[in-house]
Amino acid sequence: MTSRVIKTDDGSLTLRHPEVGEAYHSLDGAASETRNKFILPSRLSERLAHGPVRLLDVGFGLGLNCRAALSCPSTHPLHIDSLEREPQALDRGLMLFPGDPLILSLRASGYYQNASHTVELHLGDVRQSIQTLSQPYDLIFHDPFSPVRNSECWTVELFAEMFRLLNPGGALLTYSQSKMVRAAMHEAGFIIRDTPVPAPHRGGTLACKQGTGLDPAPALPLRDPTLNASGHKIRSLREAEIRRAST
Repeated sequence: MTSRVIKTDDGSLTLRHPEVGEAYHSLDGAASETRNKFILPSRLSERLAHGPVRLLDVGFGLGLNCRAALSCPSTHPLHIDSLEREPQALDRGLMLFPGDPLILSLRASGYYQNASHTVELHLGDVRQSIQTLSQPYDLIFHDPFSPVRNSECWTVELFAEMFRLLNPGGALLTYSQSKMVRAAMHEAGFIIRDTPVPAPHRGGTLACKQGTGLDPAPALPLRDPTLNASGHKIRSLREAEIRRAST
């Protein structure tokens, strides 16, 4: 199967992943999803006005979130560590952004630098890559495919790794408001808040370490105790837990 280019409702482009079967971004608008679910609620521009920012980008994908972050007005440097499982994602990104210096540099060396910002790409299983990181991050953008298609990225154990890496005053942002996703975040230690998002997009989730938040609705989260189970195994474990809870 080949990747298919899709024009989303705000005029920006995305691709449908040839194996996963999902688009990389919301069909309501790829660029507006990045802006309204990640860039604006993270207050990235405000943070960059006050000091350097370290951002963990979980799921480079086609590079929209990374590129938007680099484009934010700033008076201080931004460093992004971006995690991506598939090297082919870079080639797919070039389908939408031919000659893009960010993607070309990452594809050549895994590193990108402009006048004030840097990006380092970590290719491989996100679960293994994240365990090698030790920098405290001010922000985490969590943007993999859906929990049904990419279950490995939505478990209690992976969110616990993100909790470990997040600064006390930092924030994790994701597009999902799924009950089982929020249950996983909560069990990992996060305080959960809604991310208000203008129509036509649905709201997302902001997770942090400090302050007050919502009481997540009861749900059984996805689990991956060894951080190396297949997606099928992870979903099967949850289904077995649901059956036990109902007896």
